[in-house]
Amino acid sequence: MEHGRWSDGAAAAYERALRALARRALSEAELRAALAREGHSAEDIEAASLRLRQVGYLDDGRLAEQVVRSHARRGHAARRAEDELVRRGIERGSIDGALERQRLDAAPAPDLEQRLGELLAAERGPLDPRALRRVYNRLLRAGFEDWQVRAALEPHFLSQPDEEPDETAGAARRGRRIAVHDDDVT
Repeated sequence: MEHGRWSDGAAAAYERALRALARRALSEAELRAALAREGHSAEDIEAASLRLRQVGYLDDGRLAEQVVRSHARRGHAARRAEDELVRRGIERGSIDGALERQRLDAAPAPDLEQRLGELLAAERGPLDPRALRRVYNRLLRAGFEDWQVRAALEPHFLSQPDEEPDETAGAARRGRRIAVHDDDVT
């Protein structure tokens, strides 16, 4: 492949970057870090990145929009997409732009109450503390803030019956024998 006045190192970095991008969409920061780990010089990485941006193979704005759409389709809160984009090294302007376009272009993402209702309806059996913990963890993984989830779940925790209605139930769960007749040993 003709690379004009490129050094051999820049050409090698460009070829390696093409192979990496063929496998998976990467942010510029992720690609730069991968090339640096492989020992390419900063100048070669810069030349390869510049060329990739020029031909449209490296576009953090487009990647941000793809990630935001993907999270929205799965019903995740915008915060989860934002966290991923920050972790992947996308610039704040691209993140904000992608989130705003998604907000304007798409149907609104499910809010916390809607998602909570869906998860509670999907639970089988009584809403015991373990079921509520599962719902809590799913909401956190969906990208909702801890304080919001706790506030939304608080009425459900308060409506739970006592765990140990009497002394014998607690003793049985702790593995102790319960006296039924006076002559039984406890």
